[in-house]
Formats: sequence, structure tokens, C-alpha cells
Amino acid sequence: AAPRLAVRPSLPRHDDERQPAPFPLRLQRLRQEGEAAESTLRQVSLLNDEQLAAVAATRPDLECLNVGDNQTVTPPALVAAAAKLPRLRELCLRGTRATDAVLDAFVAGCPDLRQLDVSECRSLTDLGRLAQLRELRELRLSRCSTAATPEIVGSLCALRKLEVLDLSYCAGVTGAALQDLATGCRALTWLSLASCPDVTDVGVLAVAVANPGLVYLNLAVSPQPGLKDEGVAAAVAALRRLRRLDATGCPQLCSKTPRSLAQNCEWLEDLSLASCSQLQDEDLRAILMRCRRLGSLDITACAQLTEATLLEALPSAPRLRRVVLSLIPDLSEPGLAALREACAGCAIECHARQRADPANLFPYLGDQAKAPKIKKAKKAAKPGGKAKKKR
Repeated sequence: AAPRLAVRPSLPRHDDERQPAPFPLRLQRLRQEGEAAESTLRQVSLLNDEQLAAVAATRPDLECLNVGDNQTVTPPALVAAAAKLPRLRELCLRGTRATDAVLDAFVAGCPDLRQLDVSECRSLTDLGRLAQLRELRELRLSRCSTAATPEIVGSLCALRKLEVLDLSYCAGVTGAALQDLATGCRALTWLSLASCPDVTDVGVLAVAVANPGLVYLNLAVSPQPGLKDEGVAAAVAALRRLRRLDATGCPQLCSKTPRSLAQNCEWLEDLSLASCSQLQDEDLRAILMRCRRLGSLDITACAQLTEATLLEALPSAPRLRRVVLSLIPDLSEPGLAALREACAGCAIECHARQRADPANLFPYLGDQAKAPKIKKAKKAAKPGGKAKKKR
């Protein structure tokens, strides 16, 4: 079979790090397709226009091009390269100067793209041609707030083979857009909707019902009222293969969602309910009792949890290897020590038991931390009175 070729940027290694690394064009054949083979062009972290042109001219069979976070390569050079790489399957333009013309050129010239990352490409304004990439399996649009409009998100329903979708930090992710997306995307296994201010539980439920094979779901930093506890609980009930859920910063998902996890997600391995301040003892117990494969748990700032429940429930989880439980006021120092002793095979992280006032330095400096002086307001002069002259 034909070798799988890749251009991947890596840090230059040479004696003088202040000078740019040479461009050796060294191709290392690591493995062949079917035998895990890959050819990698190394030491191209400082890839410029001329070097990219050389790669495109000499390697028309290139299948993977990664120029992520490269601000040196210009849009015209990327457009020119796109026309010479018809077999490209993986493309990373994350954090580059890519424009709409660049994206259009790669869509037209590389119809067999399987993976595409245009996250943090601030110059992109139109993603309309993405729907033409019918072979696409992985698409990352994180922080493309201007380009990822509700219409664009909905149009992704044409990508019926899509498995991985990152829409985090995109304001265009609405409930209606997700409902449109769900009409065509039914093979998703990985979905990130972190910090999407207009996402709703109705949209999440539609995607979950259409994609029951979803194993990763990220809803972090979504405290908006449109993402209701009842709807997310229903979505979780449809995801019986779910292995990782990130609900960090979603305080409204404190009751029905945890119960639904305990009842339906026995394969759960990684769970974050950080800042779910109203999470109750009985809900945590149920999760630890029924999700027996749970290996990582973050319950930071779940202030309603008690020390007694933590001492009772955490040691009973057989596969738990990491727990973060900072900012739980009821957990004392002796209780934390007892918990670490009872869970010897588990890394327990507790950075503070309660929030500290950043202006209060007394715990660190003692008597040396003097209170800041507050200037007294000057008394206003009485009407008709004479102001005192300074000597």
C-alpha cells in the first residue's frame, strides 16, 4: 500500500536556539499503511512560504499537513499548496493566518480530507463550503465565533460520516442549530460544546438521541438557564456508552443530571461536576456505587458535600485513581488525611478547603500584613465660610 506521508511541526533541535533551524527535508519512513506506517518530515516548526512550496512540489502524495500555530506562512502560499496536494487527508490550520480563500482552496483541491482543524483562525468569516467535505470524520472549529454561525452549524448535517466535532467557544451554537445538525450527523462519538453561550438542553438532547454512541461530551462553562437540568438528564439517559462528561461550571446541573448518570452510564470513566455547588451527598453516593469504572472525579466547589460521605463513598470506588475536591468547607485536615490513607491508590488533590480573599495577606505574612490605609474624605467647606490657606 502507498505510504502515509505527513508534515508535522516540531521544536528545532540545534546548538544555537536563537537561530532558525535548518530545513533538512528529512523524510523518515516510520510505517506503512496496514503495518502502521507513516513518513514524517521533522524540524519544520519555522516552516515559511518557500519551504511549504518545496514540500508541495516534491510530495504530491502527502496525506497529512500540520502548520498549526504558524504565523509565518502566508495565505497565498497556503492557497498554492492546496492545489498541489490532492491526496491530503489530514489538515491542521489551527491558529494560522488562514482566510476564506485558503479554506476554499483546500476544500476544492483536497476532496478526500478526513480531519480538519481551523480552530482559532481569526480571519475566517465563511465556512459554507465545509459541507462539501463528505468524507470528513473530524472537524474542529473552536473559537471560530465569527464564522461558525447558527446556519453553518446546522449545515454540518451534510457531513454524515463525522465522528469528532469541536464547537467550543462558538456563539453560533444554538438549540435550533444543534437540532438541524442532528438530522444528518448520526455517527458522532466526541462532541465539545464548552462555553457556547446559546446552547440549550433541547439541542443537546436532539444530538444525543441521534448519536447514542457518543462517548465524550463537554458542556463546561455553560451556566445559562437555557441548558436545563431536566433536558441534560434526558440526554444523558440516551448516552449509555458515555465515558467522559465535563459539566464544570454548570451549577444548574445539580440534581437530575447526576441521578441520570448513576442510572444510565455504567461505562463512565471521567466525570467533572466542579462548581456544581448544590450537588448532594446521596447523588454522589449513587454515582460512585453504580459507575464502577469511574477513574477520575472532579467535585471542586461542591460545597454541600460532607466529610462523612466522602470518607464513606470514595474508598468504595474500585477504579478511582484521581479525585479533585478543593473548596469543600466540611472537609477538615484530619478528614483529608484519613481519606488519603483509605484511598491509598488514588491521587487526591485538595488545594484549599474554602475560598480566600486575595486582599487578605495575614495567613501568609502574619503581623507584617498591615491593613491598607484609607484616606479620609475632606470635609466640604461651609457655605459662606472662608477656606483655610496653606502655609
